[in-house]
Amino acid sequence: MIICNWYMAYMCCLFSVLYFFFELFCAGEKKKYVVSIVQYGVTMLLAVMGSMVLFLPTAMNLLQGKGIESTTDYTPGFHIGIKTLIKGLLPGVWMQKSFGTESQGIMLFCGTFVLFCVVAYFLSKRNLKEKVLSAVLMIFLVVSATFIPLENVWNGFRKANSYYCRFSFIIVFFIIYLTAAYLEKGAKFIHKKWFKSVVCVWISVELLFNGYSIVKSFAPVEGHKYSEYDEQQQERFNSLEGSDDDFYRTEQASVAGEDKGANYLGVFNEGLQFGYHSFATYTSTINSALTELYHKCGYHDYYKFMQYNEPLLLTDSLWGIKYIISDHDIEGCKKDIDAGVINDKSVYLNPYALNLGYRVQDADIENIEAENAFEYQNMLLSTLLGENIQCFKKVDSQKTVLEDGDEFQIKVPEQEHILYGYIDHVIKNAAQTVIFINGKARTTYSRVTSYKTFQIDDPEQSDIATVTLKGNIPNKDELEGVFYYLDMREFRAAIEKLKTEMFQIEDYTEGSVTGTYTATEDNEKLMLTIPYDKGWRIECNGKTVTADADRTFTVLTMNKGENKITMKYISPGFREGAIISLLAILLFVIWQRAEKKRMMKFCGEVHI
Repeated sequence: MIICNWYMAYMCCLFSVLYFFFELFCAGEKKKYVVSIVQYGVTMLLAVMGSMVLFLPTAMNLLQGKGIESTTDYTPGFHIGIKTLIKGLLPGVWMQKSFGTESQGIMLFCGTFVLFCVVAYFLSKRNLKEKVLSAVLMIFLVVSATFIPLENVWNGFRKANSYYCRFSFIIVFFIIYLTAAYLEKGAKFIHKKWFKSVVCVWISVELLFNGYSIVKSFAPVEGHKYSEYDEQQQERFNSLEGSDDDFYRTEQASVAGEDKGANYLGVFNEGLQFGYHSFATYTSTINSALTELYHKCGYHDYYKFMQYNEPLLLTDSLWGIKYIISDHDIEGCKKDIDAGVINDKSVYLNPYALNLGYRVQDADIENIEAENAFEYQNMLLSTLLGENIQCFKKVDSQKTVLEDGDEFQIKVPEQEHILYGYIDHVIKNAAQTVIFINGKARTTYSRVTSYKTFQIDDPEQSDIATVTLKGNIPNKDELEGVFYYLDMREFRAAIEKLKTEMFQIEDYTEGSVTGTYTATEDNEKLMLTIPYDKGWRIECNGKTVTADADRTFTVLTMNKGENKITMKYISPGFREGAIISLLAILLFVIWQRAEKKRMMKFCGEVHI
């Protein structure tokens, strides 16, 4: 279980401890308590050690992301009441939830037949001590599902902000166990054929109905429509892969299954699903330095994942985002007419996208502090080029407080530009606010869903653009608009400087990159937009080199002339974990062989 899913495995291991003592006390052989506890402890220890080949690398990755969070809340309180708990045992009742908020329900349904059997178990004539211990464990599990501090323990000593009671499958397991215990010893009619048939139909109908209700509540679109979307998306990215031999990154500025004007959820893991290179992702092992960089650049305003809603031409170009898939026009990018429209989305080509690596004067981008995302991007570019660059320039704006929101009037600059903006101090409920650009709905907008910077289209026959935020906004007097334009002339000049010396990729596969970089002088800094990780083994001209530590991206120091660079990745902890796993398996085999010999000797002595 640890190898398959570390999170669920933690809950199973925790339950295993409770279940072990439950069986130990039910057996009642006090003389064997110590021996049994030692045997159980050693077995669990060897099991965890045996899984280290995958668990250790996972744990080390967690420590650079969610594993370092401290969001546990031990304030006494109950998540749900008795009424909601009882509803969770009934068919067709599913939790009402929204991302980033507390779920208002629990899912414990596993069949009304099972519930009848549990009641019968406690009313049966079985051993009183066993029934008391069963009741104690069941009550503890139910309290754990409702009492907030205990729930946090089951979640790994952290507060889970969505999908309440993630260990409910543990409670369901114990409910089914009690049913099995009753049917094994307390129900003679279980072996009758008519009874088996009735129960089979009874359970099947209930579970199918409940499963259908759950799937229906989750599915944003009908199944066949999603299948069509899936096939067409795969076709889209297969065609992109065949049209470009070089390494490139792709992002999406629109998602599936949402109404126009509600495009706020972003595309999280379609890069993994369809096999394209993307920064946007949602995983527990994400690099926290990378999410912090994305946040500072203005892509999103939520630290737990990397979300791409709208392009930022400057940083898109720096990070090598060459293709953007979108259902609306992208300023600064060229629409690929030949690629056609698939799933209502077109392909937009970023002509300024840089290669995977390029020469920089300084790569210390982690310590840059700025008053807003646009000034940060100016300082970021200035650091990389080693000179003062002001590509983003502030524009004049005026705010008007409306009855149902705020409106910002922005002066459109005369020179060639792309206008950007975001609203600071936005309320957290996504359903309550909508952004309108020049009177047209762009998206629902809030901090919790991470949507931040948006492009502002130039209005027709006017030099004033409007951004309007409408909805039930209790703090609308506090909202601030931050509006800048990207000076395209200065932007192009800066990008051309970075393009003069770039890393040329020869080959790349999963976990491997090979290429060359020609330096014009010694000690040049080459920044590869590959997130820094200790797992990379890097060779330059056949010699092992070390990347600069404490950097968001991989930074190498190059000597004058052509440098052949080879990079291979092995997850940190994998080798050590493999050694520990082999050792644990060996110890377990030795232990069991010794135990078998001891039992054979004991049986022989008893027989004599």
